[in-house]
Amino acid sequence: MMKSVQSRDGANVYALADHSGIHLPASCKQGACSACVCKVVDGHVKHTSDPACLTPKLKAEGYVAVCIANVSGDVTLQTHVGAKVRQARAEEADRMRHQHG
Repeated sequence: MMKSVQSRDGANVYALADHSGIHLPASCKQGACSACVCKVVDGHVKHTSDPACLTPKLKAEGYVAVCIANVSGDVTLQTHVGAKVRQARAEEADRMRHQHG
């Protein structure tokens, strides 16, 4: 299912979705927990601060913490991917432990 929402550039993605009746999961609302993470399918969003929940690799793959991200033009997001991100972070941490352990 896809939903479209009109917005001005610079609007917070999470707040915009919430005000439009689109429920996105969130917990900390500070970019630390990964509950709100979405993947940018098309378009661009800009983080207002560096999200602690995303590794450089995940950011490069297009994942964003929408609680601390602002819209920049038209954007299409894949939502509810926080569990996938947490699994990827756990696997990366495990690899690091084995490399340095």
